[in-house]
Amino acid sequence: MQFSTKINAVRGFENLQSEILRQLFEVIPAQEGAVILTDADGDLAEIFGLNRQNPNDPVNLSRTIVNRVLQEKIAVLVNDLASDKLLGQAESLVVSMTSSALCVSLILFEKTLGVIYLATNQARSRFDQGHLRFLMAIAGISAVALENARNLEFLELENAWLREEIPIECNMLG
Repeated sequence: MQFSTKINAVRGFENLQSEILRQLFEVIPAQEGAVILTDADGDLAEIFGLNRQNPNDPVNLSRTIVNRVLQEKIAVLVNDLASDKLLGQAESLVVSMTSSALCVSLILFEKTLGVIYLATNQARSRFDQGHLRFLMAIAGISAVALENARNLEFLELENAWLREEIPIECNMLG
């Protein structure tokens, strides 16, 4: 409930993505996270990442995990990535020394908008099924807020364009 109230009070698409990640960091021991959005064709369109300790640092993502979640529409929880047969060889995970990752789809009306990705390189900060269930619930709430913010941003740009293109005469009588 508190999460929903906080993200619904945020104006601006980038601010919304930042607030979603900040709220998740309060509950899930992730070192970094990202909101990754797709376009109408399902291709990666926008990535907003946030590092918990230094917001200016880049965020390392596993394309392998993100693509798997997008293609298979599943949630992924992986601990001890180094010993995982499929993901242990992913260069991005090896370079970033990621030990645990969570990734879930952002789905609204059976349409995949993108994913939320969380990771840590702290071996003592393992993710569990409770974190996964919480992230899945938050992803549902976030999908609605993100789509509303995306639509609002589009309408504001469209409105500005129309105001430029169509001069409105204000010669009203009466």
